[in-house]
Amino acid sequence: TWDEQLHMADVRNLITKALNIEVAAFFIIFISSTYLLIRKKTKLLLKSLKSASFIGLILTLLIVIASFFNFNYLFLKFHLFSVNNDLWQLSAQSNLIKLFPQYFFQDFLVRLIVQSAGIFLVLFSTTTYLLKKK
Repeated sequence: TWDEQLHMADVRNLITKALNIEVAAFFIIFISSTYLLIRKKTKLLLKSLKSASFIGLILTLLIVIASFFNFNYLFLKFHLFSVNNDLWQLSAQSNLIKLFPQYFFQDFLVRLIVQSAGIFLVLFSTTTYLLKKK
């Protein structure tokens, strides 16, 4: 349907924005890290990475808690924040809803949380170890 096509355009725009933010964040981290390494501020770099990974773990934990208690509320807030229309509110008979039922998004969130937490834990552990070694 037309609503489904428009919603998929919203999804495509949202993914594009997320990827642009990811690329921008990568370059900011890369440039900042390079600057600190050139200036021989390794300890500051490690402390910054440790703090950032700790904050990431806390935010991930908050998302886990929120989704555990009420995934529907989190899903609603995500849509209200990320799109400026109600095209995402499709009928239960919609092909998109049949193709992507709620458990698809719950599984996606679980994968995203596990991967994010894993990255943050590795970064936190590594920076903690390297700071102790210094």
